[in-house]
Formats: sequence, structure tokens, C-alpha cells
Amino acid sequence: ALEQEGTDQNMADLAAGGAGAADQDCRSCNEAHLAGSSVELHEAVALGVNQDAQRAQHGGNHGADGMCMYDYMVLGMMTLITIMCYEGNYIDGLMARRESIYALLRAKYYFNTAVLIFPFLIVLPLIIAGRSSLWMNLGYLFLTAGVMYPLVFQMSVYNNNTLPLNQKLTGKQGNMMQNIVSFVALGLPILLEKLLVLVLGDVWGYVALIALGTLGIATHKVWLRNIYTRFMARRYVNMDGFRTSRNS
Repeated sequence: ALEQEGTDQNMADLAAGGAGAADQDCRSCNEAHLAGSSVELHEAVALGVNQDAQRAQHGGNHGADGMCMYDYMVLGMMTLITIMCYEGNYIDGLMARRESIYALLRAKYYFNTAVLIFPFLIVLPLIIAGRSSLWMNLGYLFLTAGVMYPLVFQMSVYNNNTLPLNQKLTGKQGNMMQNIVSFVALGLPILLEKLLVLVLGDVWGYVALIALGTLGIATHKVWLRNIYTRFMARRYVNMDGFRTSRNS
């Protein structure tokens, strides 16, 4: 009986030891699996972050990048460089209500910013296919809304020549100042983009563009209010110019 009890105790000890070893092996396997998953996740994130830089180093097309930026900027440039010129036909009615010009400027900004989603949707299949960079397109979108638009909206203070309501957008309608502002509004963002990408790299350069654009968008009421205040300070000069060019 004593021998039988000893044998049973030994078997119980062996079973407990085997179970403990199995639990230890299971924990080791789980830890190894989690460690492997963490490594794979880290590698995937690193691959995603470095994808744009590798594309730029081995197959980047700066001409195509410039055309991509132009796609985002061209529509706003066509409609905003002559801002307030069409409104010169009914400027007296706009001036009859308090802050109607400020509301008009805000509406124009919201509309032109919302329109930027269409170039992004058009290029989205190329982004999904890996033929265009997501960071680059987001950078151009935010750069246009937050940097280029504030520059072009400054023309609402100085434009005082009325354009016919049936004047085509593609018609010859720019004066010297409008041409200069157009050149600056197109050239400055491009130079800024090239400088940031050169200094910070493709990914972080475009992240910086997104940050700058976000700052401009977040403060749009501030700079629009400033434009409105300056416009009202010149309202008599501008209204005289609108009337004179409208009646000529």
C-alpha cells in the first residue's frame, strides 16, 4: 500500500510538472507570437512611411508632381483672381446690408475649399493603385486651401474693375496686378513644397504642408475678417472704380 501511494504521488508530481511545463511552453509561444506580430506591425508601418521616399528616389516624377499640384490650384485661381469683379455689377446692393461682404467672402472660401474634394476623388484610384502618393495629394489639398487661397483672397481688397456677368472665366480679363498675384500665388506654394520636401524628406515635407494648410484653414475667420476690414476702408475708392468700369 505504501509503495502504491508513493507511485501515485510520483505520477501526480509528474502530471503537475508536465502541466506546468505545458503552461510555460504556451506562455512562451504566446509571447513569441506577440513579439513576432509587433515586429511585423513595426515593419509594415515603416514600409508605409518610407514608401513615398523610395518612390521619389527610384521613380519619382517631379513634372507629374507639379501637374498634380496644378490640378488642385487651377480652378480656385481661375475663379478667385477676379474676386469681387463680377460683384461690381451689383456692389451697391451688397453695400446696403451690414457685413454682407464678409458673408460673401466666407461663402466663396467655403465653396472653393469644398470643390477641392473633386481633384482628390479623381486621383483616388491612382492613390489606391500605388501610382500616386497619398501624402503628396493631401499636402497639395491643404496647401491650396490654407496657403494659396489666403493669398488670392487679398485681391478682394484691390480689385475695383467690374466684369460683365457673361464674361467667360477663360477670357482675357487680368490686369497687371492680377497677373503678378497669380504668379506669386502659384509660384510660392511650389517653392515652399520643394523646400520642405528637400529639407524634411517626402513624407515629413508633405506633413509640414498639411500642417501649414491646416493652420490657414483653422484661422480663416481671422484673415477673412482682416480682408473685410481693409475692403471697407477702401470701399469708396472701390465703389467708384466699379461704377466707372461698369458704365464705360
